[in-house]
Amino acid sequence: MHMFSKPNKQFVLVDESNVEELIDEVEKHQT
Repeated sequence: MHMFSKPNKQFVLVDESNVEELIDEVEKHQT
């Protein structure tokens, strides 16, 4: 699974080690 990271303007690989961090990042941008 890949997500587009707006702050980094790049696609990042989502894995078990960083998925929680990425979810937090996405939620910040949605508020």
